[in-house]
Amino acid sequence: MSCERPSGPIIDMWRHSKIKFPPNWEGELPPPLSRDELRIQLTPGFQQRNLSGDQIEETLDFFERYEAKYYEVTEGEQTGVTYHRPCGGGSTIQEETGIFCAKCLKLSNLIPPKFMR
Repeated sequence: MSCERPSGPIIDMWRHSKIKFPPNWEGELPPPLSRDELRIQLTPGFQQRNLSGDQIEETLDFFERYEAKYYEVTEGEQTGVTYHRPCGGGSTIQEETGIFCAKCLKLSNLIPPKFMR
């Protein structure tokens, strides 16, 4: 006997309508970090994990894609809140069925390289 949650388009729509989002971003989002800024910020982690040159480049590729898609607040009272850049700052939240934007609904997931998981 299985204990899987029921799903389907109607149930998923109902479940998604119950998501409680933080407020959307107001105003213009800060620009994405450049590859050089990411390299500077992530270098201590690269050294700690003893990543190879190829792994560092793959990691930077991933975080460039992440920065183009999301803005994550890392300081202040909104720390940990992430906003979706393509729609102008819809707040995002990760639920058990995926990542959702307050403006766009379900988003595709960015999968980090295996060695980063």
